[in-house]
Amino acid sequence: MTNVIRQCVRADGTIRTDDCLTIVLMLLHAGSDVNMTTCEECCPLMVASILRCPTLVKFFLDYGANPGIRFACGITPILPVCNHDTQTIRLLLEYNSPINLPGRIVRRREEFYFDPCELAIHLGFFDVVELLYDYGYNLSKYPYLVDPMGTIDTPATLKENTLALGQLCSLASNPHSLFKVSALTIRKVLQKNLHDKVRLLSLPSSVQEDLLCLAAH
Repeated sequence: MTNVIRQCVRADGTIRTDDCLTIVLMLLHAGSDVNMTTCEECCPLMVASILRCPTLVKFFLDYGANPGIRFACGITPILPVCNHDTQTIRLLLEYNSPINLPGRIVRRREEFYFDPCELAIHLGFFDVVELLYDYGYNLSKYPYLVDPMGTIDTPATLKENTLALGQLCSLASNPHSLFKVSALTIRKVLQKNLHDKVRLLSLPSSVQEDLLCLAAH
């Protein structure tokens, strides 16, 4: 399955032909496992995430792939797309992908152990950080965002961008609205299969959409 995915996805994350989706669907109908955890390269959702292909990411999520699937190194599908692939990040967040789990990242022969937000800060993608905050990430746990003048641990990317530092400090010091807190609590209780479970709630369709999409587009 994952070999087919790699052959089907272009460098820009688009799919070569509709035949590719047909082949993937046939493999799924034949019993291919969408939640295989042997390694990252064996998991269809993980490979689609690594290739930054939102079409396949949504396809597998709708087919029952676990958005919180985790491997031996701790990595989850959302970590590879914290390199500014906001379209795929939004998809994974809408399906309740966990945002607090750290994983091992290797870049230029250096090894790091970051959660999605820490990786986004390390890479300087602060709009990704704000997106994770919208889905409940706790920025106030970092001293450099609560009292930037009183710590020497501020990441280099934030030292170089005082505007972003100020914005993140503001987010860290302001609590979410009551609706947002309620929505985050509901999502935490529902956990997996979020889309299906939200549709079963006796709520207006507009509120259901707000529960799924916590960030402004």
